[in-house]
Amino acid sequence: MHKLSFKPFSPEEYDGFISNLSDFEPSELYSVFDTLCEQHSYGIESAISSFSGCVLVRLFDGEYKFPYPIAMTEYADELEAVMALRDYAVKEEIPLIICDIPTDAVDAISHLFKSPSFYAEDADGEFLTMHAQTPIAHLGRFKKKREGKISLGALRRTDAAAYYRLLTDKETNRFWGYDFTDDYPCATPTELIAIAKREIKNKTALPLAIREHGRFIGEATLYAFDLSGGCECALRIETKKRGRGYGAIALSLLVKTAKELGIENLYATVNENNESSVKLFKKAFTYCTKDGENLKFMLNLTI
Repeated sequence: MHKLSFKPFSPEEYDGFISNLSDFEPSELYSVFDTLCEQHSYGIESAISSFSGCVLVRLFDGEYKFPYPIAMTEYADELEAVMALRDYAVKEEIPLIICDIPTDAVDAISHLFKSPSFYAEDADGEFLTMHAQTPIAHLGRFKKKREGKISLGALRRTDAAAYYRLLTDKETNRFWGYDFTDDYPCATPTELIAIAKREIKNKTALPLAIREHGRFIGEATLYAFDLSGGCECALRIETKKRGRGYGAIALSLLVKTAKELGIENLYATVNENNESSVKLFKKAFTYCTKDGENLKFMLNLTI
């Protein structure tokens, strides 16, 4: 995965940005930065990065937008830079909108994404804007799935108390990868449900409720959509409900959901010390690689 970091731009630090991008000709940077200064005067926030011989710009005016990479060297690779923007958007969990795309670059960019949507920026159609859509971009009301007494369905506001207990239980989340309470230490049960629903609204994740006879007992989620047909999956179940095979059933229902959404590759990252999850994913997925304490699994859904 390509790694990017953006530095907020301000006209007061104009010369500093020129020196930080010493690989590029200052005369070529001036035109870029002059444009950013003009946008800054209209209240548009901007940030700068570079990759593969290109200057990358992140704009924010109520939503994030990324102008098409600006080639600055003879060996610049705009498509590599677009892939870096794709990976950045996935990591930051923000919608990817790329603007100012020249028409002769559309075909090449289309092959980098699963479901890109293009529209002309002006009557001439010389430049286009692309929305890289996740598989849940057009998802309406989630249709509940059931196997025996276990079901997978949408989170409800009435789940707030049980959802809060699940997300704040130290034992349950020991191997989850992050502690929700670190980011939202004062969040109430209602606020945690609202955060999950906001992820669905922003089309960046699909958190779902695992239920036993209609009662909330855990969460299964699809997230980190790579915009190329793949995404990560994870699930967690209340401590007292483990060891009953519910995880395997919930994972099976989640795989069915992913297939219906058109996802091609499903991934899972599991801590090697999480013995029950390692056993579960070894049985259902294919082991890929090891990254530190984490084991990576994959399931090809097109076979």
